[in-house]
Amino acid sequence: MSHFQCPLCGLSRPISTYDPTDYLLDILILTQHSKGRGKGFYPPSKESIFNLGMEDLIELISNRISDLYFLLYEREEEEPEKEDGLEESLDDILQDINDELRKQHPKGFDNLFDASVALLDLYRDLKARARKKGEEDQRRE
Repeated sequence: MSHFQCPLCGLSRPISTYDPTDYLLDILILTQHSKGRGKGFYPPSKESIFNLGMEDLIELISNRISDLYFLLYEREEEEPEKEDGLEESLDDILQDINDELRKQHPKGFDNLFDASVALLDLYRDLKARARKKGEEDQRRE
C-alpha cells in the first residue's frame, strides 16, 4: 500500500508524504490564465470560496464532510463507554432524536448513528427549503 484516494475529492496521494497540516485551512478557488498556446500559464490567482458567495459548492462540500465525519466515527457508536452515566445520557439523546423524527420515522431508531444520520438529513432538507424560499422571496422583490 503506497497511496490512498481522498474521499473528498478523489485524488490519489502517496501515504508516505501526506501531511494535512501543510495545507491552509480554507477552501480556495484558483483561476488560471494562459500565456498563449504552448507558453504555459501565469501563476493562478487564489480566493477563498467564502468570499465568493458560492453557497451551492459550500453546501456540497459541507455535506460530503459530514458524511466523512460519520464514516470515521461510526465505530465509536458501537460500544459506548460506561463512565459517570454516559451510557444513560446516550440513551437520552437517542430518545430525544426519535421524538423529533417521529413524523418521518414512526418506528424510531435503536442506535445513535442511524438516528444522527436521519436527523442530519432532515436538517439538510430544511436548510435547502429555507434557501429555496429565500431565493423565491428575492425574486418577488
